[in-house]
Amino acid sequence: MTFVDGEDALEVLRNRIATGQPLPGIIVVDLYLPGLDGSDLLRAISALDTDEKIFFAVCSGSSFSEDEARCRDAGAAAFFEKPLDLAQLAKAYEQWT
Repeated sequence: MTFVDGEDALEVLRNRIATGQPLPGIIVVDLYLPGLDGSDLLRAISALDTDEKIFFAVCSGSSFSEDEARCRDAGAAAFFEKPLDLAQLAKAYEQWT
């Protein structure tokens, strides 16, 4: 699934929970999204009433350590600078599981 903003993504995830559908096991967000930014979106997803284990990763054009710390505080298991390297994402996911 791909979304243009955090609100749309959160709404779809809420609907999936309400209808008994599983959530994705991996969620990758951009830090700077319109509306809810990536860290706020992660906090909102983490607050949803679900016991599912989700790997959260943030991809950003920012290399500021403050941005990475904010994302990790929000629940991100990984933080990547753009462009996203899928091999690095896979490696981080394997280490997380």
